[in-house]
Amino acid sequence: MRRQRALYRVQLAELQLAQRENEQAATTIADLDTASLDSHRITTRLAAVQHNLATA
Repeated sequence: MRRQRALYRVQLAELQLAQRENEQAATTIADLDTASLDSHRITTRLAAVQHNLATA
């Protein structure tokens, strides 16, 4: 997956979480291919979103 698209989807999920749309955020990041992400910044933000979803 292209880096820009992955970043956009993580940012969208972050905004959805901020609006308490947890199911929508989970759907947004559900099929992100984390193995192909080579950006530490994106993977760190994705991990934070996943953590927030798990604790919500």
